[in-house]
Amino acid sequence: MTAAQWIFGLILKLNPNTKTPSFDSWANEIRLMRERDGRTHREICGLFQWANQDSFWKTNILSPAKLREKWDQLTVKKNNTKPQRKTVSELNAVEWNTDEGWRGML
Repeated sequence: MTAAQWIFGLILKLNPNTKTPSFDSWANEIRLMRERDGRTHREICGLFQWANQDSFWKTNILSPAKLREKWDQLTVKKNNTKPQRKTVSELNAVEWNTDEGWRGML
């Protein structure tokens, strides 16, 4: 039940007025992800945390059931998300004088 409560805590940060779910139902979905789908608690919580920070998915993944349903799509998106590079105007003078500052520009 701890993972279900942790997930709900992240959802509350997005919307403090969220209705309290059935934690028994949520815990059961997490159990199914572990037993039938072979996921670990770390994988479940990690993917939920990523989805909770994604501009699109944070409004769509609001329960363990939805996380389970969209697992494959979320995993593909997470694995294909590249860190955003700074634009030329965002680089400061110090960064221009380092190899790191030029990486990805040429």
